[in-house]
Amino acid sequence: MVSIALESHFAAIRDAITGNDLALVVELTRTALKDYTQEVEFVKIQVVALIKLEKPAQALDVLDKARSTKVLSANAMAYESAYCHFALENYGKAEDALKSVKAGPGADRLAAQIAYKSNRFAKCIEIYNRLLANTETSSSERDELELNLAAAKAAAAQVSKNMHAGSSISTSTDNYELMFNQATELLACGKAKEAVVLLEASETRAKAELAKEDWSAKDIQSEISPIQAQKAVALQCLEKVSDARAIYVSLLSDTTLDTAARAIVIHNAATLGAQGDTLGVARTGRIKRAIQSPGNSASGLSHYQRALMTYNMAVVQSLQKQYTAARRSLGRIAKEYAECTLPNAGVLSAGISLKMNNANKALNELSAISHARGAVEGVYATLAAVQIALAFGETKRALDILCVWRDKAQNISLVTVAKPDVFVRYYFGICQLIDWLSPESSTLAADAARHVHVQAYQQQTSDAALLAAVGDCLVYAGDIEK
Repeated sequence: MVSIALESHFAAIRDAITGNDLALVVELTRTALKDYTQEVEFVKIQVVALIKLEKPAQALDVLDKARSTKVLSANAMAYESAYCHFALENYGKAEDALKSVKAGPGADRLAAQIAYKSNRFAKCIEIYNRLLANTETSSSERDELELNLAAAKAAAAQVSKNMHAGSSISTSTDNYELMFNQATELLACGKAKEAVVLLEASETRAKAELAKEDWSAKDIQSEISPIQAQKAVALQCLEKVSDARAIYVSLLSDTTLDTAARAIVIHNAATLGAQGDTLGVARTGRIKRAIQSPGNSASGLSHYQRALMTYNMAVVQSLQKQYTAARRSLGRIAKEYAECTLPNAGVLSAGISLKMNNANKALNELSAISHARGAVEGVYATLAAVQIALAFGETKRALDILCVWRDKAQNISLVTVAKPDVFVRYYFGICQLIDWLSPESSTLAADAARHVHVQAYQQQTSDAALLAAVGDCLVYAGDIEK
């Protein structure tokens, strides 16, 4: 059998590329490789076509085969390998492949996306800042980088819940996409009212701008759906349940909503049902804030979002007394999203243990949380663990938990604490509890009062609430010393 001439293969492939028939390109390159098994260009064209067809797994198979048969070197098409792994959410492999790619803007952009999806937002922000520093001021490329940078900052704020992160957010822009990302950051920083205002402005701007560009009504709705979904999240945070529900119901009938956004809307609507008016305010606080849509156009959910959705499911299951199901949901978080930090998951697990009449397990879980966290973050788990220990007559264990917490607390500077007056009262109260429980201790509370008084004096604080707390501690300490 006579093989088709090499140039004939290339001519047919060029025609398919010109006609944008990518499926035919793949088929033609497969046929060509049967005749010319060592032709590198056929492999490269096929891999690129498969990537454009959104078939990254098949593209990787082609690359692996080409490398194993020495058609490609080990590091050839490393960027394409990295992109395929990224598309398949194998972020570790994507990063490893990217190490073999020559440094440049393209590699940096992919590295930033990998960092974003891996929840390493500080690294993502660093890369985008570096790219912006080398990009012309007035260019579409710069606009895109600024959008992605805003998204990364919003995601970082959402994860850290850093209430100071929003203080430097600039909202002076006419770009509706940038407004959306800035609103996401505001929402993550707990500024739901400001986020609603900015999201409404973003939606109005988008409708006007896209109408001028002759977008169809369907395409405009597709573009503004994420904005509306984020507005519903903000309203949910403000406990405007009816308004949020109305938007969710409307979006669920929207066929233009992409898969990731739809998953979030469905989840938030379900969570909204669990925190409905009949449950009351006390219970809504137990349900973690509704998940925010990603601040960029990425179609997939990040691991953190998936973990948070699973956590919320566990909360709802627990509220509905489905404790075994809630335990399975928490187990899934530990198994599939171990890298995601969800501080309340451990406390929820302990609460479920108590509901399932396993107080010893609850005590172990709370004790572990108390030991692992800092004094500020771990105070509630500490007191809960002590309460259970004392209920079972385990005074020594209660003392051990309290003393470990107290050792951490006495090294904390009050200027680093968000609510120093509250911390001071907990610190003094726990030291007082140790004095009451331990026959060998009688002055810890008095020492604690003097300790916080010295700190407040040295800092020359004018915080009225803190000064009142310190004063109360000194009064109680004086009673003790008498």
